[in-house]
Amino acid sequence: MMSSALAMPKTGFKFMLVIKSGPDQGATFQLLPPRVTIGRGADNNIALTDPRMSRNSAVIEFSMEKITLTDVSGRSSLMVNGEICIEASLKDGDRIMMGDTEISFVVEAMQLSPMRTGGMPASPGGPNARGGDFGFPPPAQGPGVRVGGIPSANAGKQRFYIILGVILLGLVYILKSETKTGRTETGIKTVEELERDQKESEDRRLELVKQMHFKSEDDRQNYERAQRHFLEGFRDYQKGQWIRAMQSFETTRVIYPQHQLATRYYKLAEKQRDEMIALLTLEGRRYREKSMWARCSAQFEKVLDLIPNKEDVKHKTAKTLKHECDEQLAQRFR
Repeated sequence: MMSSALAMPKTGFKFMLVIKSGPDQGATFQLLPPRVTIGRGADNNIALTDPRMSRNSAVIEFSMEKITLTDVSGRSSLMVNGEICIEASLKDGDRIMMGDTEISFVVEAMQLSPMRTGGMPASPGGPNARGGDFGFPPPAQGPGVRVGGIPSANAGKQRFYIILGVILLGLVYILKSETKTGRTETGIKTVEELERDQKESEDRRLELVKQMHFKSEDDRQNYERAQRHFLEGFRDYQKGQWIRAMQSFETTRVIYPQHQLATRYYKLAEKQRDEMIALLTLEGRRYREKSMWARCSAQFEKVLDLIPNKEDVKHKTAKTLKHECDEQLAQRFR
């Protein structure tokens, strides 16, 4: 018979993954320390249906120092805030990309609801779904984690120490997130942030122009023209439009060769473009090995878009591989 004894409400932190886009869009998963596995396989704590995800995609591990997301797929396809990475420390609001699924990492301070000491049905979330072990309440919606009790004589005391540990972990995590310095965020910014960056950039430009000494009025006008192209390129760079950004930065350097920022950001955009080409090429080859010809062709088409120079070796290679995938795809309908 289920006991009717209730635990006192406790204040803690709730860690969640919210699916923003992809086949499982709208789902919400509550994370329970110390380890959560994510992937397409049914044996994962969080099993998603995205066919582009690996059977075992990633692992989230909790420690007193940080919360770490690690790519275990071997495909180097994990992205956090727009950056390809193998391992990353997570904080509230981080955006995670796996396959075609975009995920938001959310940390919420909450009031724990009373829990009964009796057992409850296990969640379909897998082994990690034993919420009662950590004192978490069930999520409000989505395929979240249900809470089960600890059916022992010392349930209340055990629950108290576990809840206390989770609270301390959350406090340490939030304090480190707020005080951590030196990390550069390269994800997509809001409209307000972009407008603020643009205004600050324009203010710096005007101040720089005042301090600069031009040889002639023509020299000043050339600089002004070059700067307009640089700002266009900078906006494209912030949006991840690497090719357009490189073209604007190159135009800037042609008009005003001494423009050091244009040279610097051209190299940064080129690096980002090359990393994207490498990732798309790797995925295209894997689709080719698995005889997934439509996806193979689509990946190499994206590579061609990123390499406008048809004489480039990478462009020629991608074109050859795309042609092969197209031929194999066409044979299915003959």
